[in-house]
Amino acid sequence: MSTILSRITYSLQFSRVRTTQQKEASKQLLSNEYKDIVDFIKKYRDHIRDDVFESQEYSIKLIQIPKISNTNKSDLAVEFVNWSSLSEEDKEKYDQLTAIVKDKVVKVEAVNIGKLKPGQVLSKVKERTNATLNHTDHKHLLCIFKIRPYSEFGGITDPFDTNTKYCHYDEAHQDYLYQDEWINFLVKLIHDQKLKKDDWKEKFRLKQTLNIGEYE
Repeated sequence: MSTILSRITYSLQFSRVRTTQQKEASKQLLSNEYKDIVDFIKKYRDHIRDDVFESQEYSIKLIQIPKISNTNKSDLAVEFVNWSSLSEEDKEKYDQLTAIVKDKVVKVEAVNIGKLKPGQVLSKVKERTNATLNHTDHKHLLCIFKIRPYSEFGGITDPFDTNTKYCHYDEAHQDYLYQDEWINFLVKLIHDQKLKKDDWKEKFRLKQTLNIGEYE
């Protein structure tokens, strides 16, 4: 048994009961393997020849063209065209239509649009509330509302274990970015005064969490 266990990636499980450490280890391993799978698919598609990529067997192209006919209203206005049976002239015509459709699409290359760094979050909160939160306050709130993981608070080590409504882990830069919804939540929290600075400091000290739904 010891020889088998030393050669397998996933440990053999004979019980449905799993510890927190086992769950976190499984998440870490799976997140890395998901990335490997996505990278493999991208590399595979990039190396496919054009004639294979454009073949009927590999990909299905849907081109919407207005079609007027004198048939009954109940008829389905969809016509299937077998790409492989088309002449080269017809294929060129369809390629021109595809190019026209593609030209209508405006591509904007950007990274982390609409996501904010911690310092930007604190600045925007101050602009809207005139209340000064420092990075320690921010950390306390992130922990007690379980927005992002901290190893010293709850023992969670998976960086992707975030509340994605408010926060995302940026793997490329290995840091966390925040949505405007998180700013709105903090502004509301301060205005409502349902939780004050001494309260969240004490909750953090005791490693207690709160249900964010009760404060939204």
